[in-house]
Amino acid sequence: MSDTSTFERTTERGILYAVGTGALLVGAAAVLLGGTQLIVDAVADAVPLRLEVDHALPGGVGGGTATLIEGAYDSAAVTASGLSAGVVTLLTIARAFELLTTAAVAWSVAWLAWKLLRGRPFAASVANALATAGASLLIGGLLSQGLGGFGAWVAIEELLGDVSPEADPFFPLVMAFDPAPLGFGLATLLIAIAFERGRRLQQDTEGLV
Repeated sequence: MSDTSTFERTTERGILYAVGTGALLVGAAAVLLGGTQLIVDAVADAVPLRLEVDHALPGGVGGGTATLIEGAYDSAAVTASGLSAGVVTLLTIARAFELLTTAAVAWSVAWLAWKLLRGRPFAASVANALATAGASLLIGGLLSQGLGGFGAWVAIEELLGDVSPEADPFFPLVMAFDPAPLGFGLATLLIAIAFERGRRLQQDTEGLV
């Protein structure tokens, strides 16, 4: 084996080890640190929210050589207390789904890296891991955004009280939706199907030898 081939294999294994280890750490951090933060927030009655806003930037922003023509806020990170138990439950479940989705995807990546290190990229468990990651992105993305958006909507009503629509409240009653997790989930499921077909083709080829 040439020195170039040895270097390439060593580099490849190093990258796979780094990716697998990093994915494991990300998944563990999502469950341990994120789960701990959920409990702390629930006990302290301090619920973090990211609410949609639609207001122009205040005057006097800037002052350098460039000119700020226009700008607006599109979201605000806030912490609320005194929310009803139902709203807190919705928001907590939404955050939990988000953490579990992150962990599932991260651990699927770690499993894929491990199988590649062992030279078995078309093992059945690899396709299953990719399918798990894709399904987690789809289901977790829908549930976390749906529950979180509805919970934030109700939280805004509780924060604003009896503010009339003509009062132009700082937090409008809108629900944001990010299609990116769904797109990534569908793409990952397609990759899982490709790996499964590759595995079957490999089995058929081995049967002909």
